[in-house]
Amino acid sequence: MPIMADTYTLWWRQFGILYKGFIVLFSAVIIYSVATAGRIAVRARSIRRDLNENALYAKKLLTALSSQLANLRQLTGATFYLFCFLLFVGLQGVGDYSVLSKSIPVMIILDSFRFQCAFAAKVFFVFLILHLVWWAVGAMLDDTARRVGPSSS
Repeated sequence: MPIMADTYTLWWRQFGILYKGFIVLFSAVIIYSVATAGRIAVRARSIRRDLNENALYAKKLLTALSSQLANLRQLTGATFYLFCFLLFVGLQGVGDYSVLSKSIPVMIILDSFRFQCAFAAKVFFVFLILHLVWWAVGAMLDDTARRVGPSSS
């Protein structure tokens, strides 16, 4: 475990202030997204269980849950665009190196580019996981809406 902790400490030191701010924001978005998706899934399941009691209330609740899921997607979309902006701003500085450095400039540039790509791959993977979670929750909401739909007419 100490090797992994040292690796992330090294990564954290290499990040600029914008990336550090993004990581904090992205962590908050992840926690909020997972908590909201879980809450939506639990409420959709409870609608299925109590479907026979009040179909009109179930339909209103499904509309509210669908709206929450749409807002969650918008929040993540905005976070994604922010990340892409920061990534491309960061890639512009890949060629910056100190003239006083004893390392070969090409190696400095390649190491910086490799660092940017590794960070981007990790963030894109987390976005993929979040997308899969919303897809599953959206499918659950759609299935619940199909069950509610015929009984309310």
